[in-house]
Amino acid sequence: MRMLVGLIPPDDGEVLFKGKSIRKWKSALFEHVGCLIDTPSYYPNLSAYENLAYIQKMVGKPLKEIDRVLHVTGIFKARDKKVKHFSLGMKQRLGLAMALLNDPEVLILDEPTNGLDPEGIHEIRYLLIDLCRQEGKTVFVSSHNLAEMEMMADHIALIDKGRLIYEGALGTLLMTEQYVLRVRQGEKAEQLLEADPQAARLLLAEARETSAKALHELRDLVRGIHPPVLADRGLVDAVRALALDSPLSVEVEAAYSGRLPLPIESAAYFAVSELLSNATKHAEARRVTVALHHSGDRLRITVTDDGRGGADLNEGTGLRGIARRLATFDGTLSLSSPQGGPTTATMEVPCELSSPKISSS
Repeated sequence: MRMLVGLIPPDDGEVLFKGKSIRKWKSALFEHVGCLIDTPSYYPNLSAYENLAYIQKMVGKPLKEIDRVLHVTGIFKARDKKVKHFSLGMKQRLGLAMALLNDPEVLILDEPTNGLDPEGIHEIRYLLIDLCRQEGKTVFVSSHNLAEMEMMADHIALIDKGRLIYEGALGTLLMTEQYVLRVRQGEKAEQLLEADPQAARLLLAEARETSAKALHELRDLVRGIHPPVLADRGLVDAVRALALDSPLSVEVEAAYSGRLPLPIESAAYFAVSELLSNATKHAEARRVTVALHHSGDRLRITVTDDGRGGADLNEGTGLRGIARRLATFDGTLSLSSPQGGPTTATMEVPCELSSPKISSS
């Protein structure tokens, strides 16, 4: 991430922005790019506004931008509060406000949710989604939390020990579950096959070992996208685990047995997780019922809470994120949420049900 913004030089290659090397852009790069690398530093005895004003005065920019970024990041009400009294999540928001001061086209963020509690992660996630969808920003994020990236990103790159092992649309990775391993020793082995068969066999054995290791590492990485309880026990038990972790009283009803395709189970799992989070944080609910049914070739999940209602599919960024995730699989999300409640979210996804796995004892 430091290389992308020119803080350290690359060992090899070139970093281009709009077709031009960042070395040639120099400081002008930051007219177009905002960044949050590592943990931002603040003056703890100054307010949020004063910290941002200090930066603006240093670079000769107008102070009027400060209130705009405080509104965008959701901390305008704390503009006059000293930063030493901020929570870690609020400090991360202030760091994002600093990165947004110049109204950049691109945001480069290194582990923006690092060290945050679940509520803080939730807030930062939907702030970044809003910046993309409402402000038209391109957000480049590095993270070790693949499950979090599955809920946020449209396009991903998986890097393991400095090697790029996948790049492309996240939906493609989850839909196909197919991964390509390239063994570069193949051509050399063919050349050796006639001249030195023993050396060729050794080279091929090394290639097989390298391929097996790379496949194992890739599976470990992809497993981070699918929580272990989901991969091991399926959607119903994974939702029951979510219910046990929820501060609300959650009842889970399941009317099917067997397994669904893992990508669909993953999308459904995170959708239910998000709806339970919304019921806790926004709906002021006390009880939630989650019903999972499969009929014919369609999975149907309803999540009903006894909260205050008034949810709007067109307004809530979390709900739009769920709809977007389900749309990858030709799924749909509908919502009934009259004022005063209850709220019922209905998700439907076309998919085939496989026979339940039987484990020997």
